[in-house]
Amino acid sequence: KLKAAYQEITSTVEMNADDMARLGLKDGDEVELSTAVGKTVVTCAGRKPDDLPSGLLFLPYGPHSTCLMGGDTGGTGMPISKNLTVTVEAKAKTG
Repeated sequence: KLKAAYQEITSTVEMNADDMARLGLKDGDEVELSTAVGKTVVTCAGRKPDDLPSGLLFLPYGPHSTCLMGGDTGGTGMPISKNLTVTVEAKAKTG
């Protein structure tokens, strides 16, 4: 989990490419994801609309996704990680 590949995968949110265009985002841009519980900053990568419907995000389970989850496990022992309402905000570009 300390290797660069794992860190890159778990810090990249996949978004519908049309949604990214509407938000003025390009692959590799940083975005802040926030829920009622917490927030995190990740990079974004576009997916074809046929692969990921508009309005949905995919962020692999890892350190960044857990920042967005609450403590409710629904009795399973695993935090609820699906069907979260998430706000996406572009981070200011530097340089």
